[in-house]
Amino acid sequence: MKKTKQLIMGLLLASIAAPLVSGCGSQQTQTKMQSLDKYVYDSSKVYDITWTSWLGSPVDEDAEMIKYWNEKLGVNIEIWNIDPGNYTEALGLKIAGGNVPDELWTPDVTTYYKYAKDGILAEISEDILKQCAPNLYEYYMSEEPMAFKYWSVNGKQYGIPAISSVGRTPMVYRGDWMKNVGVDKVPETLEEFEDLMYKFAKEDPDGNGVDDTYGLSNSGLDAVYGAYGLVKGYWLDRDGTLVYADIQPEMKEALALLNKWYQDGVLDVEFVMDEKQGSGSNMSKPFVTGRIGFTASGEDWHYKPILENSTEANDWEGDNVKEMRKLDPEGADSITFGLPVIGPYGKRGMKTGNKVGTESNTVAFGAQLNNEPDKLAKILNVIDTIGFSSLENYLTAENGIEGKHWEFNDKNQIVYLDSKYEQYTERAKIGAHTVMTPLKSLAWNTGTESYDNWIANGPRSKEYGIANALKTVLPSETRYRTELDKLASETFIAIITGDKPIDEFDKFVEDWKKMGGETLEKEANEWYASVK
Repeated sequence: MKKTKQLIMGLLLASIAAPLVSGCGSQQTQTKMQSLDKYVYDSSKVYDITWTSWLGSPVDEDAEMIKYWNEKLGVNIEIWNIDPGNYTEALGLKIAGGNVPDELWTPDVTTYYKYAKDGILAEISEDILKQCAPNLYEYYMSEEPMAFKYWSVNGKQYGIPAISSVGRTPMVYRGDWMKNVGVDKVPETLEEFEDLMYKFAKEDPDGNGVDDTYGLSNSGLDAVYGAYGLVKGYWLDRDGTLVYADIQPEMKEALALLNKWYQDGVLDVEFVMDEKQGSGSNMSKPFVTGRIGFTASGEDWHYKPILENSTEANDWEGDNVKEMRKLDPEGADSITFGLPVIGPYGKRGMKTGNKVGTESNTVAFGAQLNNEPDKLAKILNVIDTIGFSSLENYLTAENGIEGKHWEFNDKNQIVYLDSKYEQYTERAKIGAHTVMTPLKSLAWNTGTESYDNWIANGPRSKEYGIANALKTVLPSETRYRTELDKLASETFIAIITGDKPIDEFDKFVEDWKKMGGETLEKEANEWYASVK
């Protein structure tokens, strides 16, 4: 097991106070080139900063950890409590009313791109980051040197994309159902997968004597697309050229197969619904409640068992395991993982993210900071100090104050001194969890040896991932993407349900290109050539 306490001593790069009097943080010691002289904060001044982030729960008005960082870093941070379930809309209303936060978190790159084009955001540069957030800059250069260039808008930079851990979506089966229908190994090929899905739908795997089960639902479509080497909505490299997955000939074959499964009662009749169904968690409702026997919904940790040697002494089960246990403990204990199945052309894979890609969160800064470069410098210093300077700061930001909110036990595991803080929602209320870490180094967020072993021997989510080769928003995307996505979604559903014949796919490809897809293909390949 990794020794967390030892890591604190070994990985500590800077104290909390140090950034206040060095580098970007001190007018007295500033030696940068003249063009960057204005990006220097006054260490004797307390800066008022409005701040947004993904919140697990609304932050208390007098949140203890916000006071902690205010005192340590010489700022006065005001957290905007915005519900993550309605974040983009709620933030958009505030901005439309002329109220733009200083530090502005956006959950998707499309929103970031729109704000940049609309003049909502302050312009930054790699030189500013290198000067004002040196730990952040060094980390990004080591992880994804092109990250900032991917986020350029008309050749300028307005935000910092989050660096994400990379792992594909899981392939998850009801092991007890497999046993009940006489299957003793997870499928390796699409043919074996199809056979198991039919057994799940036709052979009463739950043993209740009622015809009330299906093989798969919404997320299972991705497993079929992946067997053809495709991820819906992704751009893929084919011989050095970017192609859009939705319009490839193999997609037509995948849709024809899904149509057969739907007609045969193997694909859930409610497949058009998201398996999470707005539950507010990452729980696959049809999987947990015993409607389907396979899912690819969520991420691997949503199916995680309790691990003996975890980071926290009181370890947690993933949402799907925890909720299934309430209804069917045997089913919860039988959850089984597989690899993406091999399709007719020898391809296999499932959706995986990029360290920086079109699904990354972004931190940007209100355009008002164009006129307050010293304040921008201070905000960058805060982000750099909390998220990138030391493991100690990261643990404090995530969990609260050591010795007051948590401590290490004799196994170097985190133990919360008040059990309520085992819930991230309670930590968010005091300003911990993700409140102050909209950006952070993944070096601080490492798993334990037991977790790493579970990933390697269970979900194996580092294997056979298909990434989106396009890592930016195209210039014409906001003009065409919504209608193109709607066209694809409606056509695919109609073909799968049989409302339209499979040959409708050929017309879809023509319409997709005419409705702006051809322009996006051109722009995608121009971008690809520029970054290669």
